Amino acid sequence: MIHRPAAEIGLIFAVTALLMPLPAQPAEIPPDFDPFEGRFDPQAIWEAYPTFSRAPDVPAAFCHCDLEPWIERFVAESGGLFTDEVFIHSEEGRAIHHLSFGHGPTSVLIWARQHGDEPLCSVALMDLLGFLVDRHESEIVQTIAENLTLHIVPMVNPDGVERFTRRNASDVDPNRDGRLRQSQSGRALRVMWERFNPAVCFNMHDQEPRKSTSDTGQLIALSFQACPFDVAETMGPHLRRAKQLCGLMEHTLSPWIGGHMARYEANYMARAFGDSMSRWGVSAVLIETGGWYGPLAESEDFVTRCHFLALLTGVFAVATNAQEAISPERYDRMPLEGRQHFDLLVRDALILNGTGLQPQRGDIGINRQVDHRTEGALRGSIRDIGDMSIYRGREEIAGTGLVVTPGLIAIDPDFTPSDLENRERVMGLLRRGITTVVGTGPAGEVAPDHQPTEAVPIRALFLEPMGDLTEAAMRDFLTEAHGLSLRFPSVQSETLAALEGTRDPLSLHLILINRGRVSANRGFALVGPAGPVEPSAIDENLLSRTFGQWSYGMTLESPSLSDPLVESQGVLLLSAAPGAPGLPSLVQASIAAESWTPSRLIGALTWASAHALGLESVGRIWSRESADLVLWECRAGSVEEPDAIALGDLRHVIVGGFEIPLD
Repeated sequence: MIHRPAAEIGLIFAVTALLMPLPAQPAEIPPDFDPFEGRFDPQAIWEAYPTFSRAPDVPAAFCHCDLEPWIERFVAESGGLFTDEVFIHSEEGRAIHHLSFGHGPTSVLIWARQHGDEPLCSVALMDLLGFLVDRHESEIVQTIAENLTLHIVPMVNPDGVERFTRRNASDVDPNRDGRLRQSQSGRALRVMWERFNPAVCFNMHDQEPRKSTSDTGQLIALSFQACPFDVAETMGPHLRRAKQLCGLMEHTLSPWIGGHMARYEANYMARAFGDSMSRWGVSAVLIETGGWYGPLAESEDFVTRCHFLALLTGVFAVATNAQEAISPERYDRMPLEGRQHFDLLVRDALILNGTGLQPQRGDIGINRQVDHRTEGALRGSIRDIGDMSIYRGREEIAGTGLVVTPGLIAIDPDFTPSDLENRERVMGLLRRGITTVVGTGPAGEVAPDHQPTEAVPIRALFLEPMGDLTEAAMRDFLTEAHGLSLRFPSVQSETLAALEGTRDPLSLHLILINRGRVSANRGFALVGPAGPVEPSAIDENLLSRTFGQWSYGMTLESPSLSDPLVESQGVLLLSAAPGAPGLPSLVQASIAAESWTPSRLIGALTWASAHALGLESVGRIWSRESADLVLWECRAGSVEEPDAIALGDLRHVIVGGFEIPLD
């Protein structure tokens, strides 16, 4: 026997390895490759989608109370194709339904809405149910019914759906309960596994809709995961089939979202249900709905359609074993998830942030959502400011040559809650860059604030009207309103003379900002078209007896408001208390009407004034603040101040993170 040194043995293996042929790399699938051999036409199904879709009008508003009658109608409509049972009840007693379809030997388990704030996966599942009923005579559905028995849970976490939260009523994440199974949802899925012995399961979710791929940075429309059964992600027959199914779904959806699909990036978690199913011997596939471009409703409809088609592809593949035509390495080559997009990105603009600091050039990244459970309120916030060149926006605004300011805040005592229904009046304010209006409610009532919606895209806050300070003092200024609108208490005779013939003296107002106690209250004087009232025109003794600190604001004169809808009233752009910081003095205003002086515009942009009214989330451009922004043309300064920044014509208005078309 010849003994060789270890180093020599290593050299022999190294040389041998170099001489051995490399393992064959999986070839790219040719465009005309058909793993279903003509039995499944994705293009035809895609085009016919609207005819069988069961999507509710507003997916996020579809609750358990809507699901109950929906299931009853659907099962009756199916004519015996589907059966329904209440499998278990949630912690708060809501029914968790189990629908079954088909009579084949292979069981497939499908569930959705494990997280209550992920509605689109539920819609994709409802669309699958609609397809199975409406196309029950087709070869696709008959093949599924003959080879598979589908066990479907359309709403695993009804208590979370009710709250629109990820967790259930006990504050447990049902998708992290696969090991302990303390939730009713977790118990239901485990018992279904024990009873039905599924070969494959499809776990349907929604992910962050702003994620992008790691390789190209493209927005992700769908993510897939072949759930592992151990930390090492050891390949076995169940994981192999899950990878093949994911690869086949990616292949099928490529004509519509090629380059916009990724592997869901998550390490093995013994407590997660997909990984638990895999550990129990099931080929577990996770499908996550992502995001798309364009208006929210249209983008959600698009990715839901993609999710439905992916799910139908996977189910039909299990029925026909079509996934065997796909190499599991196709899944391994899919990109992982990368950086997140912003919903809206304003690029390369000059930013005047409303805090009194010097302007800066940069980008503004905005994320947004529509709260469908509060009448569709638009809730957008500024997520980041600065250099966002490495990021993308689902929508983008080119800000080069533009100046971004906070949305203007105007006090208009004649604006009442009923004016919210006057679209032309609302749009008239928006066309001037006013995103928040402070009006007055009905006498003796406290009108609720209005958050911007798609139908009425403006913020509105309403003061409580009172006759005079004496009436307010008798009530100790007790009101649930943010403030009071009062008749002006005392004006010197010469001021009244100046107003005579131009405005009814009854139109004079004092705006009192209610802070709950006299020493903390603030006030603004609002006068008519003759211009602002100087402090000397006000009875300071009376003011000091009724509230501690006060400041005064200036009005826009009616002739400067060319909009005929507001010619009959003065509109106050808020100014800060004397001495409070404003915008830099180099800013000039030439917004349409020349009489919009720099001091008036600077007052409008001051965050301190918004804060005084309880509008903490508007009035400045700051990360985590509400995204109410106005973009103006940036023009040269005046002859006297050639280096000044002048605001030109209005170009974009953003309210709650959504750009508002100025029709």
